[in-house]
Amino acid sequence: PNFKVASADWSTVNMGAPADDTVITEGEVQPLLSGSNDNFSMEFASGDYTFVFDASNLDAPTLSIYAAEMFGATEVFIRGGINGWGTDDMLSYDGNSSYSVEISVDAGTHEFKAASSDWSTVNLGAVADAKEVSVGVPYNLVTNSNDNLLMTFDETATYIFTVAGPNPTQPTMTVTKKP
Repeated sequence: PNFKVASADWSTVNMGAPADDTVITEGEVQPLLSGSNDNFSMEFASGDYTFVFDASNLDAPTLSIYAAEMFGATEVFIRGGINGWGTDDMLSYDGNSSYSVEISVDAGTHEFKAASSDWSTVNLGAVADAKEVSVGVPYNLVTNSNDNLLMTFDETATYIFTVAGPNPTQPTMTVTKKP
């Protein structure tokens, strides 16, 4: 299908594709051109998609598109010292490019990460020199990281681990205590 970013009157906002690059692919960051008559085109597989319109730089707005279920059919787990590094705690898709799982965690300091059962299809870990995760603060995960996240849990309780996209190469993890 063909599409562009525009207001209802087609003149207040009318942003389209560069004339020489009208095809957009999943995950590509495509520049938007104001006043462009050219539409984007993309071949969509079945499923939901997240469109990210980034106008943080008004002189160079962009559009990117991601499958809402960023892990697709791959099962991804929270794996670490909190559960013997196993595959018991699978993330469930919550919608809007977000996955979560509730885990009962003993008080103390624990290492963990988000990974598939084979440790390679999905392996989301820590920045080498900044591994500390704090309750309620989104942490920017690193793909194919050999470093684990590190968190001190002040009390034994159930915690909610949330991994959110939409970009599967730049997700965040937020750990919150279940109320």
